[in-house]
Amino acid sequence: MPSQSSKLEPCEQVLPHPAVIARPKILPAFAVSGFEGRPMVVFRFVMRLLLRAVFRLKIVGRDHLTSTAAQPRLYVIAHDSWLDPLIGYVLLGRDALHVLPAAAAAKWYLRWMLPRGIAVLAPTDNREAVKLRRLAADRHTVVVYAPNGAVIEGDELQAVQDIAVLADRIGAEVVLMRLGGLERSPATLHAETAMRRRWLPKVTVTVEAPRRLDLGNTLGKTRRIAAGRALYLALSDLRFRTADTNRTLFGALRGAADRYGSGHPALSDSMGAAFSYRTLQIGALVLGRLLARRLWPGETVGVLLPNAAGTAVTYFALQSVGRVPAMLNYTAGAANIIIACRSAQVRLVLSSRAFVERAQLQPLIAALQTETTIIWLEDIRAKVGRLQKLRGVLSYLFWRPRGKPDDPATVVFTSGSEGSPKGVVLSHRNILNNSAQVASRIAFGPEDKLLSVLPVFHSLGLTAGMVLPLVAGVKLHFYPSPLHYKQVPEQLVATKATIFFATDTFLAGYARNASPEAFSSVRLIVSGAEPVRADTRRVYRERFGLQLLEGYGMTEMAPVVAVNTPMFNRDGTVGPLLPLIEIRMEPVPGLEGGGRLWLKGPNMMLGYLSSDRPGVLEPPHDGWHDSGDVVEIDADGYVAIRGRVKRFAKIAGEMISLNAVEAMVAELWPEDSHAVVAVPDPRRGERVVLLTTRIAARRGDVAAYGRNRGASDLMVPSDVIVIDQVPLLGSGKTDHVAARRLACARMSA
Repeated sequence: MPSQSSKLEPCEQVLPHPAVIARPKILPAFAVSGFEGRPMVVFRFVMRLLLRAVFRLKIVGRDHLTSTAAQPRLYVIAHDSWLDPLIGYVLLGRDALHVLPAAAAAKWYLRWMLPRGIAVLAPTDNREAVKLRRLAADRHTVVVYAPNGAVIEGDELQAVQDIAVLADRIGAEVVLMRLGGLERSPATLHAETAMRRRWLPKVTVTVEAPRRLDLGNTLGKTRRIAAGRALYLALSDLRFRTADTNRTLFGALRGAADRYGSGHPALSDSMGAAFSYRTLQIGALVLGRLLARRLWPGETVGVLLPNAAGTAVTYFALQSVGRVPAMLNYTAGAANIIIACRSAQVRLVLSSRAFVERAQLQPLIAALQTETTIIWLEDIRAKVGRLQKLRGVLSYLFWRPRGKPDDPATVVFTSGSEGSPKGVVLSHRNILNNSAQVASRIAFGPEDKLLSVLPVFHSLGLTAGMVLPLVAGVKLHFYPSPLHYKQVPEQLVATKATIFFATDTFLAGYARNASPEAFSSVRLIVSGAEPVRADTRRVYRERFGLQLLEGYGMTEMAPVVAVNTPMFNRDGTVGPLLPLIEIRMEPVPGLEGGGRLWLKGPNMMLGYLSSDRPGVLEPPHDGWHDSGDVVEIDADGYVAIRGRVKRFAKIAGEMISLNAVEAMVAELWPEDSHAVVAVPDPRRGERVVLLTTRIAARRGDVAAYGRNRGASDLMVPSDVIVIDQVPLLGSGKTDHVAARRLACARMSA
């Protein structure tokens, strides 16, 4: 949004400035004819007809446009366009008092509202703010125009706080509104590069039910901050609710092409492949048509491919013909992959000979071929001729939607960090909802570029690393492996990436191998899948000048549940919950504070597929998903993860968090890798065992460090085992199942 000469809020200038209200040389007829009473009614009626005809105006929540004189009401319009005040006047009538940002009031088609008493300028100081409150109390219905962005700061943040304080001081109900579609008009407030313009976009007005801002018992400056935060979160919820997620993934790709331009760069990879939105769609449609000949309608198809442009083409090829990709984790081992294929009833697996050869997966392919048929993409590509390409172009030009938003779109398998993997079935709407939830809190756009290294078989790599950038217009560059600690920082420099997603393990490895300039183009790093260690956070702050944004999620939630943002970031937490996610907490016996987290929301999976009942969808019980995590949520809504329920050891009647022990050891020896597990103990029930790559590790050192930190003696590992390498999953998380097996084997030897 372009900067404006004053704050966008009901706190800027109540008394009209002569320079602003001076009559211009050319005014609309109604502005010079002294319209009052009946003429204004006629004008509004004519304008409504024009809006319906020109912008195909649709109103959702029309009943909330009326208010009673006894109850003050503050309409907060998410400000995306210079036309917002004009349409706001047409919808809400002359009796409403409009508080205009100075930049909006200077527009010739809005200037007439000031001398007629329909609007005032937003105040710029406390004295004018008091006058505005008096006016608002008399008029009962007040309309304000709030900055509408995932990230706001400076004057815009001040504006949101002032609007919230106004609602609080006059005791008004708050009604949020958004005039969706006008952000694409020539009158948009957004940068010219943000999206393609439409002269006559379809406009959908969303009017939400009246609400009260929950400010608790806060006072003074704290109350002002709480008010601004409450209104910002409400506006971000509105952005999510008005996002277009009622479509399939391929439909969303088409929508992104329309919004950002079919020639806009969509994705590239380290092998030199590059696609625009147009060529990505045509390639997917060509491949999809060829694959459909061998696939059953609605069939689940295995995808065994690395991070590459061809993987995205394959994924959307299956989407284009209504088939369901099952993303196979090629690092999980043959036994787990075969279990995954059985669970999802995978008959055919798409892969690449070149990839199998480079990754040396021949033994895995041999094992898979005993239960599935491998389709080599090189063989399919050899069948693409001029006729197929022509059909692809025609399909692109005359594309018709296929499938429904709530149909299964993807099967992603759980990491297997605590047992055999299960298939998680996600719908198109699940994935698009999660993308929109994240985008409502973190700003992305076509000027950004994402270097995607997290594998697409991982839910974070799939949603945040592929779908989100493609539907948000972010240029996407694939790199095949996050384990290349020297090459990945070099790729950041070469691609000039601005956004990067990774896990703590990978980030620590990159920091050890990167030059200080490696992250010079990066403005945003989001870390998930495992806790961010304090040392990793410190290194990125001090060496690269970057704040790590830690998030939290799970495959079953597509996957993001909570995330720190540039606006709301608190160390030691995973940030606030995303919009419309509901929670309940169950006490955990033996633990004080926090509780076991249960979740539901628009991004929650359709259900599980398990090897016990292949192909049978098992939806969440009672519509809730048991995360298996123990969390605490503070008064500001920040979520802190205490650990997995299964990652607690019960020792002498006390519950000990194995994650907390791991974190303590990581602080002591930050340069090494560690895993903490619990093994049976005949005397105390369980015992804590530390596996570490630190050659000189001693239990006494851990005990001394723990005492200095005030940690319980029960948090000191009973045994320390030095190993060459901590077992990792393909996502970068510690493989605690393998670590526990290793500990048991070493201790029984």
